Amino acid sequence: MIKEIYIDQDGVMANCVKAMLDIHSWDSPWPTPPIHHDCHEWWEDTRKMSMADFWKPIDQDGKFWANISPYGWLDELLIACAQAVGKENLFVLTSPHQHANCYYGKVEWLEEYVPVVPKSQYIFCKQKGKLGSEGRLLIDDKNENIDDFKAEGGEGLLFPQPWNRNWAVGDSMRMQYVKRELELLMEEYE
Repeated sequence: MIKEIYIDQDGVMANCVKAMLDIHSWDSPWPTPPIHHDCHEWWEDTRKMSMADFWKPIDQDGKFWANISPYGWLDELLIACAQAVGKENLFVLTSPHQHANCYYGKVEWLEEYVPVVPKSQYIFCKQKGKLGSEGRLLIDDKNENIDDFKAEGGEGLLFPQPWNRNWAVGDSMRMQYVKRELELLMEEYE
């Protein structure tokens, strides 16, 4: 039985990729079908930019993380998850960048856009898989996070984005897909 849901912040609730593209004045790299499934791979291969140079303007912008736009489906996603396990069993599991502005900005963003989840249920962790266990579901946009979480005994729902294995789901079907997969997982573990 799925008892707790862990929702990723960036790429699932917050449109961080667009914010990162915007801060560098870059266009989206994802035509259909996508050429690269990994943001970092695209930045390094296509832009020939070191990770230090990539992060520099983000780190210097003290409000970057707090000012990221939420995705339009955020409320629909939170409602579906709360209906599945109760809002007291929702957690935000987010991988922080190492700059202090990231931590503070992410908390500020969550307080504004995800008030249903209390601060005590924000988890900052790069190794999300370590939290995988029976009864826990991770909703994340990164292939590896889902694979690692499942390897530890948890369940995973790969949130469709152009940069992951579920890229073909597409924008118009994204939330329908997520809600259906969530429903199937909840039925499977009743």
